[in-house]
Amino acid sequence: MTDQKNIHQAMDKFAYEIIRLEMNGRLDRISSSRITHKVFEQLSIWLDWPWHVDLVGSKQEGFPISATSDGDAMVCIKAFPIVLWKSQEKENTYVIAEQDPNQHVYLRLKVVDRGCLDKDFISIINKDGYLKTSDFIKVNYPYEPLNKGEDYNIEMRHGPSIAGEYNSEFLDLSTCPTDTVPCLKCQSWPPFTSNFFTRIRQVNWPSQKLLDKVKGLECHVVPVGYPGSKSDDIEWRLSFSIAERELVTEMFEPHANCMLALKLIKKKYIVYSDAEKPTPFCSYFIKTACLWMCETFSHIDYSVMDLIRKVLDWLIDCYQQKDLPHYFIPQHNLIGHLSRECCDNVKEKLTAVKRNLWTKVLGSVYGGIHGHVALKCMCDAFKITIDNGDVALESKLLIYSKAIEVIIEYICSYLHSSLCSQVNYELQGYNHPYITNFLLNFMTWNPLITLSIPERVILPIIEHIEEILPKGYGEMFKTSLYRYLGDIYAHLLVSLRNSDDEAPARSLYQTKLLHYYNLGSEMVFPDNCSDYGIGGRVLVIQYHYIMEKYKELKQMCDSILLDSCLIENNCRLSSRIILQVDSPRPSRSSPFSGWAVDEIFLYCVKCSNKMTLVCHPIMIVLYIKARVLLTEGDIANTLNLVTHIKECKDKMQYFYHETTNMFITIIESLVGLLGILRIICVKDKPKQLLVAKNRFLVINTVFNSKRRDIKW
Repeated sequence: MTDQKNIHQAMDKFAYEIIRLEMNGRLDRISSSRITHKVFEQLSIWLDWPWHVDLVGSKQEGFPISATSDGDAMVCIKAFPIVLWKSQEKENTYVIAEQDPNQHVYLRLKVVDRGCLDKDFISIINKDGYLKTSDFIKVNYPYEPLNKGEDYNIEMRHGPSIAGEYNSEFLDLSTCPTDTVPCLKCQSWPPFTSNFFTRIRQVNWPSQKLLDKVKGLECHVVPVGYPGSKSDDIEWRLSFSIAERELVTEMFEPHANCMLALKLIKKKYIVYSDAEKPTPFCSYFIKTACLWMCETFSHIDYSVMDLIRKVLDWLIDCYQQKDLPHYFIPQHNLIGHLSRECCDNVKEKLTAVKRNLWTKVLGSVYGGIHGHVALKCMCDAFKITIDNGDVALESKLLIYSKAIEVIIEYICSYLHSSLCSQVNYELQGYNHPYITNFLLNFMTWNPLITLSIPERVILPIIEHIEEILPKGYGEMFKTSLYRYLGDIYAHLLVSLRNSDDEAPARSLYQTKLLHYYNLGSEMVFPDNCSDYGIGGRVLVIQYHYIMEKYKELKQMCDSILLDSCLIENNCRLSSRIILQVDSPRPSRSSPFSGWAVDEIFLYCVKCSNKMTLVCHPIMIVLYIKARVLLTEGDIANTLNLVTHIKECKDKMQYFYHETTNMFITIIESLVGLLGILRIICVKDKPKQLLVAKNRFLVINTVFNSKRRDIKW
């Protein structure tokens, strides 16, 4: 019995390491999401956008891509009315919320004064004075959807959201799948949620400070009625998505890891068809259960696997009792509309998961790199065949005499992997490619105003960075934002390169660009490791290259390559050198590109259907040096660089390979072209030489040597 207990503990420890690896980079993702929110908030102020947008969902809550699906963009048109509660009714009230006494999170919105409403709202009021939800969605749909000209149809609606990506003249969320959720803002939290802020909690979570913060966040109503209701066309549901986002991002790590594991388990093992609407079991129920768990079980007293078991027990009991209480309004039952048969079916699935939990955890993470490797290695060790990602590992381990030794060996292996993965933060700072692309479009009609926007947007965020981000991440992201400012100005200055009218502005902002690169020179990470300023220097080299400032560029490259070799063992180089080109969709393309000078690379990236590529900083230095050598006709040293790039690539992580392969292909193609032209001119006839040189110059114009001669 003792041996089995020890084996179970070892198995749980191993599963924890797999989950933790899958969740690696959570605080980076949270930090980046919070900054993106602040950036759009600042842009909306300066550009007076007609709406307010909040991004919500798993991605914004810091979960990895393996646990996320489409995100939601809550879009609130500023001209539309604010929802008030009966106790807040005043003379100039437009819309009053009437709570359904039987379904506590559902409301009807009664119009008090039609004359003060936006004209679009007049058409969505029924004869009794209530706002109609389906018409509200149709009114919101024409606000520049992705596929212009496409008519709204009911199949595009998923609950309160419109399926697809949200675009407008100013805002593009199409870089990731995002459903639009049109909504109305409430004047305040409903009076009947007051108990949420005062109820007794078994552990000190949320803290009073966090509760005070949540109380100041916005609350919305979204256009969806209670499942099966006969009056669902005039019913609205309260949405606390903003508060949920804040609470989930403030979860302790074990609770967040538990929530990730349950999301992955649900995705693989508790699946219902789209025909079963509303779904009997969804991710929102997992979130609700985990939020209740945070109030009940301390992250110190329970392991992650124990927390998962506690949540499963809680959910099983809820489906047994046919009552899953809403987190903010417990008197509302989230599964009250389900049949007894349906609840029993979900309960059986949850019970089956718990019965073989360890295997289910490994099997659910099978789609991720860590789970895949772990499951394969363990199966190979015990000579077990994988069957649809689910294996009988647990039963095999319990009867295996050397199970403890084998599991400990794998734990040590994954602890080592975990330590190595910490060296490469997933985001390593902040970069939002679309914002730069948006400003490039904006540049066409007012360059001077456009050039002033980045500082107005980014500097206030830098000033309050410690208040915005998780503890310990402020300095890294402050450096990253300084670099981001430099990047934005680099790309904007490209678009002004040939403008004589804007020469003073170019001179001023070129100085600012170098100033911000200097402020963001050295990246110090949360664990106090550093890139020793190499990342910032690489960005300066990139700027000189895309601006065709070749003077001393080769020397700058050599200096960085030498320094990186000297400190290679202690230096952590950022993986987020972003080679930003353009939108992959012609309909959204910018008239400029930061990499317009390198048209062959620009073409290769566009063919890959990507707007940006991630590049290792040393790779871009080697590429730029090779391009400089090619303009001098130095084939021998260029080929030596290609060999060096290939050697470096073999030591790099896989996500660098696409860009590195592009670099190698471009350089080798240019070397081959130059060699062919030299063969043509082997007889050294002056006329042939002149023709060949001219041909190479014409072709090389596409390859980044405009207005320069080649040394033959």
